[in-house]
Amino acid sequence: MSSLLNTVFPLSLYPDLVQRRRAIGTYTTAVLGSISAFLLFVLLPLNYVALTDPQRTLFVAFAFALFIAGFVAIYLTRSGSQINAAYLVIVCIYVAPLSLTVSGAIDARAFLVVAMVVISLSGFLIGGRGPVITAAITLPTFAWVFSTSPSFVQASWATIIGLYAPSVIIHGAINFLIGQSLPTLAYQASARDTERRMMLSEASTAVSQRLLSARLDLDVLLKEIVRVVRDTFPDVSHVQIYLIDTDRSKATLTATTADEVSAQHAAYSVGSLSLIGRVSLSSQALVARDTDATTTGERSYMRSGFLADTHVETAIPMRLGQEVFGILDLHSSNPAAFLPEDIRVFETLANQIAVAIDNARLFQEAQAQVNENKRLYEQTRANLREIERLNRQLTGAAWTEYLNSTTEAPAFTIDMHSKSIDKVAAWTPTMAEASRRHQPIVNDYAHMKVVSVPISVRGQIIGAMEFELEPNQLVTPEQLVIVHQAVERLGLTADNARMFEDTQRAAHREAMVNEISTRIQSMTSVDAVVATAAQSLGEALRVNRIAIRLGTPEEKE
Repeated sequence: MSSLLNTVFPLSLYPDLVQRRRAIGTYTTAVLGSISAFLLFVLLPLNYVALTDPQRTLFVAFAFALFIAGFVAIYLTRSGSQINAAYLVIVCIYVAPLSLTVSGAIDARAFLVVAMVVISLSGFLIGGRGPVITAAITLPTFAWVFSTSPSFVQASWATIIGLYAPSVIIHGAINFLIGQSLPTLAYQASARDTERRMMLSEASTAVSQRLLSARLDLDVLLKEIVRVVRDTFPDVSHVQIYLIDTDRSKATLTATTADEVSAQHAAYSVGSLSLIGRVSLSSQALVARDTDATTTGERSYMRSGFLADTHVETAIPMRLGQEVFGILDLHSSNPAAFLPEDIRVFETLANQIAVAIDNARLFQEAQAQVNENKRLYEQTRANLREIERLNRQLTGAAWTEYLNSTTEAPAFTIDMHSKSIDKVAAWTPTMAEASRRHQPIVNDYAHMKVVSVPISVRGQIIGAMEFELEPNQLVTPEQLVIVHQAVERLGLTADNARMFEDTQRAAHREAMVNEISTRIQSMTSVDAVVATAAQSLGEALRVNRIAIRLGTPEEKE
């Protein structure tokens, strides 16, 4: 409906507030004038007998003229010529009853009323000069009409000058003053309204900036929001935030500036008859005043205990995209608070609050995920450390078992000058220190320089390697790195060889066991089985003597 009216009666050519009001008045007067002219056509047959032929002709002529003038005035106003349209409307309204009064079709008193109305109307549609022009024309017209009208033929000039002329002058002066002051008052009201909107916008911007700089802890942020909004906007006495849960069935109070909250106001069902419930479903801001007639029967909602000083409340949806994220619930003790232009500012603020809350919620979820990842990382590190410890333990046990199974531990001493190789190498203090510290050691002596490098497999020390150099020979860090890496490869290769030998021994044992089992299983008597088992085990173990006896030993009394 509003878009249709804006299309038929556009106001875009009148950016000024006063001009826009005058254009609306011209549109309204023109439409009412055309409707009145149409009604004259309808009502004319009812008075057809009472009117003379000249009066009937005059009635029809002026009704038609007024009807056409209404459409012309609308066209002129749509074209941006509101003043010309206003003059046309006023002239038609003024001349029509004047002509009918002169013809005797209507009483002169009716013209008096119409003239007063036209003076007031000209002040509104034209401005200060309108009442002056209309009153100046009306004064001689009064004198002429009242002196010639049959109903006022006995009126004296004293009556006209002493009674009617001052009335016209006073009425014109009053409307002149009103017409002159109306633009000033309108501009002042517009300036106050603009200033108020700017203050609200600045306050909203300040709140938004504080929200952006606030901490991203959700609970802290919610408390900060309600406090900042209440302290920033003078008309706001209480602020509450309701957040809608994930299944969109309930709006729960999550932050408030009130000292106490009753269970009745802690949560509302989405779509319920409460103000919060209606806004959460409709996504449209609503304002409830204590002077409004309640349609829900929930007067206790407006008279809740902890909001006893509330005279007006507005619930504003907090949107994220097209979805309602929560409700910003504002209360005021000022009955005139929360005008439509204020609501637009608060709607923008509510959407900014929704973004801030959503960012805090996402940050909280991300922080929880980071903490969980950190916990899993620490747990993984602990598991890896335990695995490494077990590997070292298993590797150490395997090498201990391997070394114990050999007659002599692998050891070599090589003389690089004589190329002699001795299968013996004692543990030197430098080798022991390198093994204990798990890193290469360089010691300088008077007659030589010694470099010892530990041999490790998966963190388990399995030996050490020592190099004797000339006393003045330089050992660079790069050389130490090369030696250390080569020795590490040595350890891995030695461990692989050990595992290969272990595998071969295990395979040999398995083959020997299988061979003995095959021999035993081929026997058909107990004696043969026992004899074959003893002989096979003796050969495998290379023993001097074997004794075997079935049964249990006799107990001595």
